[in-house]
Formats: sequence, C-alpha cells, structure tokens
Amino acid sequence: MEQKAKKCIQTSFPSRLGTEKTAMELIEPFLQQAGASLSRLEDIKTLVSEACLNAIEHGNAMDERKSYRLELQYEDNCLTIRVEDEGGRSRWSKSPQFQPIDRVMETDGEPRGWGLQIIDQLADAWQYHVSDHGTRFEITVNMQAEGGGGLSEYRS
Repeated sequence: MEQKAKKCIQTSFPSRLGTEKTAMELIEPFLQQAGASLSRLEDIKTLVSEACLNAIEHGNAMDERKSYRLELQYEDNCLTIRVEDEGGRSRWSKSPQFQPIDRVMETDGEPRGWGLQIIDQLADAWQYHVSDHGTRFEITVNMQAEGGGGLSEYRS
C-alpha cells in the first residue's frame, strides 16, 4: 500500500462575506493535487464554504475587525478541514438537532440556516469546540468515498 505524504495549507481571512468564495478557489489546486474526484472536490468546496460562513456570521458576528483561520491537512486519503474564529463564546450552546430538509421547507420555507445540515450530509465526521477564544470547527473527509456519513460531535 502506497502512503502519501502529509500535506497542509493554512491561511486566514477577514470576517467578510465573499471571503468564503476566495477560500473555495484557493483550496481547489490543493485538492486536485491530493487526488479528489470532481464530485468529491465540489463536496469539499461546499464544506469549506459552509464552515467559513459559520465563522463569519455566527462566530465573529460579521465583525470585519475579526478574522478566521482555515487549515486543510491531507494524509493517507483523509482530509481534515479546520476553521477557527475569534468570536468568543458564540451562540453554539448544545448539539444541533436536525430535521429532514423537506420538513424544514414545509415549516419555514427559508433557504438559510442549513449549513450544519449540509456539513452533516457531506462530511464523514465533524465536531466543534467552543471556548472563550472562539469556535474551532473540524471536518473529516475520506477523499476516496462519495458523500459523507454524518457523524457529529459537540464539545465545550
């Protein structure tokens, strides 16, 4: 069995809407080099975008004086995505409860607020840790699999 070397990229962005799109563009060559299939590449870009938007909107409360950090680490077909904000204790207080998307549309019809549900469906596993310094969100993706497993964990 061939082992691939550990690869990592890190960067930070101001908490401004639109930087999640820049993050998606930035990571694409890294993911292609790591061997992501086209469908998995799009899944991962969506995961990164949703995690960045959570940091911007919920963690840093759209405060452009704050920033968030993005890190991708790839080793042995496993990709770990980390997004950390500077928001202090955010609104994350307990593990989220999900409803099927068709039920959400029946009840409120609002096409927002689905970020964690999307992450839960596309990731193989994810967790977040809330502290007084901010929220660290970590997503794990098997680069060879299609779709995710939806295993979530909350730690405070």
